[in-house]
Amino acid sequence: MRRATRWSLVAWLYCSAVGAGASTTGCVPDLPPDGVTGTASAAICGDGYVDLAAGEQCDPGANPGWGAGNVCNSKCQVECGDGGFLWPVNNHCYQAMSNAADLDPGAVSQCNNGGHVVTFGSEAEFGAVAWANDIGPFWVGLTTAASRPYVSEESFEPGWSATCPGCYAYTPDPTVPLRPWVGAWGDAGEDAAASYEQCVAAYSSPGTYWCQYPCYGLPSTRVVCEREPIGEQYTQCDAGVCVNLVVTQGRKHYLYIDTPTAPEDAEAQCTLGGGMLVVFESPEEREQLWKQLRMLTEPPARFWIGLHQVQNQTTGMPEWLWDDGTSAEGSTAHPSEWGDNEPSEPGATSRAYVRHIPQGIDDTLARNDEAEDLLPFVCQFPGPGVDTPSALAP
Repeated sequence: MRRATRWSLVAWLYCSAVGAGASTTGCVPDLPPDGVTGTASAAICGDGYVDLAAGEQCDPGANPGWGAGNVCNSKCQVECGDGGFLWPVNNHCYQAMSNAADLDPGAVSQCNNGGHVVTFGSEAEFGAVAWANDIGPFWVGLTTAASRPYVSEESFEPGWSATCPGCYAYTPDPTVPLRPWVGAWGDAGEDAAASYEQCVAAYSSPGTYWCQYPCYGLPSTRVVCEREPIGEQYTQCDAGVCVNLVVTQGRKHYLYIDTPTAPEDAEAQCTLGGGMLVVFESPEEREQLWKQLRMLTEPPARFWIGLHQVQNQTTGMPEWLWDDGTSAEGSTAHPSEWGDNEPSEPGATSRAYVRHIPQGIDDTLARNDEAEDLLPFVCQFPGPGVDTPSALAP
């Protein structure tokens, strides 16, 4: 099972032009509007909780040291600085630096002040950044060594491998390795580049593609830094931890329950509250949820999600279905969430889970091969609030 054909930059620009809240097949769902709706009050700003409904984009909490290595100003708004680009789907800042550099320590050092070398989880994110930073080749935060797959420089983000359906790289065929860089090495380019630990560069002009690239040595490559908003978008509530996300703000919210639970019981509890196990409609939704859960005192390593296996009534063959009724395959499917060499057939479970394995190729992606009987879980509910459904309150 493989991803459908990737979006072009033109398609991404079309989706953006359609506007916030529009329903367009193939577009990231419920894109937040450009700018802010509402104004965060002084009483809210500074408590460490990013109140998205009140218009906050960030909130470092008390004594934040505004502007010291972060992108949050004293009104709890994200400021990207000169030449910075704010992507409203995640409120991250992407900024092209003035100097080219080797990846490490050059590029890494340039981005260390509250950020990291840019990483990408989806076609939409890469399209936005490449279009806003038309600077030729720039580093992507993926590295590899020997025969290992590419791992992400940023924790809680997948790397990439040709055997990982849910991993992302900008390549025409995700089942084959990235093209080698030739450039100034001429005909000997592939052999010469192979002597270096391989990193990844993105070309946005002319043409757009990713390729293998020497991690150090000439020629140096441009740097795009990614900085993320500070603050928590979750709060403790009666049944567990209630979460809001930028990408789905106003349309749905989430409840994390840390009690180890059998998959059928987790599904029943979400249904009892008027929701379902979480369905990832975009990679941004999965990434943003993981990044909130990682800030908990005891963050989960795995949890059940709303992806299950059923028997197709027409073919009699097993197929994977999201709990909202959307198939996990085909042109109308949500973006693939499967990890390396997944789904496993036959697997250990007919209910998928996601896992966090630090520096894993498929970090945070879905698996069904070795789940434990009992795992925590995340429910999703319609609407903008963070209140616990009364049926789930103790």
